[in-house]
Amino acid sequence: MEQLPWFVWIVFAGMAFGLTMAVISTITEHKQKIAALSAGVEGDRRLLEKLDSIDVRLAKIEKTLDDVSA
Repeated sequence: MEQLPWFVWIVFAGMAFGLTMAVISTITEHKQKIAALSAGVEGDRRLLEKLDSIDVRLAKIEKTLDDVSA
């Protein structure tokens, strides 16, 4: 195999660099999406806890109103 011209090596290096950057970008985006989903789950959990506490308070108010009207 004869030696490749110098400009071909520049093309190969550019392709390797582009491929490497694409892989790193994909991994970074994936990690960001996973982090956003994890944060969303935590926010949902806190929201459900808040709704449960409101539901308990509402049940107490309904019980008090039932006791007053009876």
